Amino acid sequence: RRPAWDVAADVADRLGVGERFRAAGADARSIDRWRFERARVDGDDAPPSFDELGARGLWRAPYQGPRVAYEKFRADPEAHPLSTPSGKIEIYSERLADLARHLDLGPGQVVHPLPVYAPETEGWESPSTHSASARWRASGWWWRTTAARSSWRCG
Repeated sequence: RRPAWDVAADVADRLGVGERFRAAGADARSIDRWRFERARVDGDDAPPSFDELGARGLWRAPYQGPRVAYEKFRADPEAHPLSTPSGKIEIYSERLADLARHLDLGPGQVVHPLPVYAPETEGWESPSTHSASARWRASGWWWRTTAARSSWRCG
């Protein structure tokens, strides 16, 4: 199995931009280092540097207690409103209701102001997936494989 960087470098070579792809001596490790350092934040509980982490092999973040979604809002909704028109959790969305009135939706497409279940227009529940040709597309690949044909006894 080849690393993604090697595959991307080969594709760049075939497209004639390999030199630009590897500009400034970039390789997979230097890209990993760059990504790691950009994502890293400083502080008492910050992870070690890229090189130190490579030497140690493992770093565990200190446990900071349970995380609570919308903690500030839940503690004081008036001081920390949400970014909804009312500043609160909304079950009915005026924005979605307005959007639904002005959108030109296709058959089976739904924009509803309340949380509702809406099946995908091209998903499993779509009438188009229950035709014989759709069943062939979904299962035909299995039958066409040599291993499947040899393991299935016909007649």
